[in-house]
Amino acid sequence: MTNSSHVSFVFRGFPALHLWRRLLAVPLCGVYAAVLAGNGALLLVVRGVPSLRRPPYLLLSALCAVDVLVASAIVPNVLLALLVDRDRISLAGCLAQMFCTHFLSVESTLLLAMALDRYAAVCQPLRYERLTGRRAWPALLLFTLARSGGVMAALVALAATLRFCESRVIRHIYCDHMALVSLACGDTRRSAAAGVAVIACFVGVDIPLILLSYVQILRVALRAAPGGEERRKALHTAFSCLGPPGEDPGANVPDHLDSWTPVSDIQFLTFTVMV
Repeated sequence: MTNSSHVSFVFRGFPALHLWRRLLAVPLCGVYAAVLAGNGALLLVVRGVPSLRRPPYLLLSALCAVDVLVASAIVPNVLLALLVDRDRISLAGCLAQMFCTHFLSVESTLLLAMALDRYAAVCQPLRYERLTGRRAWPALLLFTLARSGGVMAALVALAATLRFCESRVIRHIYCDHMALVSLACGDTRRSAAAGVAVIACFVGVDIPLILLSYVQILRVALRAAPGGEERRKALHTAFSCLGPPGEDPGANVPDHLDSWTPVSDIQFLTFTVMV
């Protein structure tokens, strides 16, 4: 076995549609424009309306900003690959892109913060202002950066120690962790275990806490509003908060489990359009 290791890779996303890859750029451009316009509009609304500068809307704004950053870290490179065949990337560039895209995947942390905010508002109304005061925001930011940065730095560091002597073709549209690890030769069990640990650290912890928060919110809402219009308003308030948590939490799970097949690449594009 050779001791050399590849220092550059080639993307082959949507291999089943490779002959029509130029056409794929059209819907992808539309999706990217919709992401920028929709999230940008919401950010402008929250910024322009003073009454919306409250924790729930600020957290929603942060979620929109993350969506724009993640899309901007991936889509432009994908468009270059589809339109002008700029589909090569160095190992260092791949590791950097992997860190950026995974580091920005903090949706579950923001959704957990949104759930805890609603829990404090409904279940601890007298302490809400103190719990969500100015001191809470730096603490939330520090926690998010430390957890995401620490976990993803360890994930990328493990991938950087591997030798890549198999194929240099990444069957994905960007440098996903498991798509890159699947090209390594030798023992990859530590990197695979790290991918599972990421799921346990983020999805496995955040989603149960989110669900528990909303169960408590519903319990308190039903108990505090026993009849008629008051109950309807309480339930509307509770269920209106369930939209964002219902959309994002498990979206990145497949990335850490396995590299994507041609079918799941198509499913990814469809999912992006739906979102």
